[in-house]
Amino acid sequence: MIIRINQPYLKQAMQEIILNGLQLGKTTVTKGKVIYPTPSGMNIKIPQNPFLNSYNQARIQYHKEIDCDTLLHPIPDGYTKDMGLGFCNRETKEDLILTIAKNAIKPEFGNRFRDLKVKIGELITPPHLYLKGPQLRPHYYIDELWSTGKNTGTNAIKDVVLHSVNDIDTQGRVMLEACSIDGRTSPVGFYYKLGFRATDPETNNRCAKWLAEGGKRYNAPTNSATMYLPKENIQHCLNYGLDTNA
Repeated sequence: MIIRINQPYLKQAMQEIILNGLQLGKTTVTKGKVIYPTPSGMNIKIPQNPFLNSYNQARIQYHKEIDCDTLLHPIPDGYTKDMGLGFCNRETKEDLILTIAKNAIKPEFGNRFRDLKVKIGELITPPHLYLKGPQLRPHYYIDELWSTGKNTGTNAIKDVVLHSVNDIDTQGRVMLEACSIDGRTSPVGFYYKLGFRATDPETNNRCAKWLAEGGKRYNAPTNSATMYLPKENIQHCLNYGLDTNA
């Protein structure tokens, strides 16, 4: 199940949910607010930031992913389920073909082999158990972010992180794709400063070096990367730019 939320229209969306009497997963909707059970063991302190939910010059689009296969390598720590068993209840059939190089001919251009394909049988696979591939744990995925005012993009990201922290399913997990649109600039450095990390260790090393050298925009990394927020960096993200020195 995928829930898409466009932040500027969140209030309108919630009103529609209430009118239609919908429930999203384990979320309870009441009196215009989404109430999540508070996850235990998070130990996250919510900073008192008066501008956290006010970012009129930013627009962010994100959704909640619950069942999501992954081909990521390496896999983000804390973001994947253990591989388990699945069951296929359908019988499948597959032809067994033997290919024989019958003879070689010499056409006008180079050597070619004429193959002879012979059906030698049929492979029947009955209903069976199989090993499921790795799946990502439930998380919020940021699709797009547009911002023009100072700190508005940062506050928009923090708001998504707060939603994830207060959601018992996601518990602070947030992922995104930091893309270079023009080939000259990339938001990778911006997200790295907020505490996000790339699934590619080389990108993390490049960002760490850039940050140690001052982290200026003019020489920021320009590559694209799949990024995620590690559990140990959640508090840093929420406190970023405040006077808490987190």
